[in-house]
Amino acid sequence: FIRPFVIGRNWLFCDTPDVAWAGATLSSIIGCAKANGHEPSRYLRYLFDNIPCAKTDDGLERLLPYHLQPQQY
Repeated sequence: FIRPFVIGRNWLFCDTPDVAWAGATLSSIIGCAKANGHEPSRYLRYLFDNIPCAKTDDGLERLLPYHLQPQQY
């Protein structure tokens, strides 16, 4: 999981801490999705479509990959 993150050349362009934080967050979400058997691009589409519908922290937590089965969406 860490190898693509380390050798990705895009990290050279993280010129602010906010950009680095966003990249690390996205990499963590993708890694968690892979570890739980999800196809990352399909899971991200599902996640971005459903984040606006989650009104509480519990609603957001239900969107995490370890709470879903890939067949659920």
